[in-house]
Amino acid sequence: MKDMQDEEKILQEIEILEMVYGHDNIIKFHGAYYHKASRRTTTNTGLWIAMEMCAGGSVYDLMGTKKQYSLGERWISYICREVLQGLCHLQKLKIIHHDLKPENLMLTKYGDVKIVNFEHATIGEKSDSSAGTVCYMAPEALGCLRKSAEYDYKADIWSLGITAIAMAQGYPPYSNEQEKRVIKKIIFGPAPVLTWDRWSDTFHSFVDKCLQKNPNKRPTAEKLLLHPFITDIGDVKGVKWCISKHLEMTQASQL
Repeated sequence: MKDMQDEEKILQEIEILEMVYGHDNIIKFHGAYYHKASRRTTTNTGLWIAMEMCAGGSVYDLMGTKKQYSLGERWISYICREVLQGLCHLQKLKIIHHDLKPENLMLTKYGDVKIVNFEHATIGEKSDSSAGTVCYMAPEALGCLRKSAEYDYKADIWSLGITAIAMAQGYPPYSNEQEKRVIKKIIFGPAPVLTWDRWSDTFHSFVDKCLQKNPNKRPTAEKLLLHPFITDIGDVKGVKWCISKHLEMTQASQL
């Protein structure tokens, strides 16, 4: 990283990466160091950050390999399960991610799911941050754009619900609309829902739980792990293997 104008923000992200290290569903941080100073200067330049390699690309990339960018329910269930396990870890550490979306969920070549990009993450039970990707942000988070307010980790649960819709139908709700209209619809309109007929009642129920407008009615990650959409996945290892083989064949076809 040559541009260190936001050094304080970058160092905060490194602090968070150190805190969250050790969970299977969180990207591994191996260290950070400055490039050794040359003979002409005594000042070290260029911050290097060493991270775990996720050779499978992002979930967004995975969507791009499927017809209509749509993943099947079992794959979505598996990915949501892994993300929820990661969120349980973050919530115990009192960390809010703020930017959950398919682009920030990475896959290893074995089909493991990793939450990445802690650029906007905050430490503490509450946050007043208005950072994030608008169409994935919770109503209470977007409310901070209008007035000073605080919210908790339930905002990440909302983002997971929108991510589930995106994985299912190829794009998040309101993605083609102007940002001001999107903000207004999320804050004042009804919660988004799955619109295709093909999805099961349990999937509809899972999305509905995640997208409760009132965060007090939104379940925790721990409770959502007990939802039938997650528990009825069946052969988890089999689903993971299918994703890894799909990644392998996709990458081989691109050579």
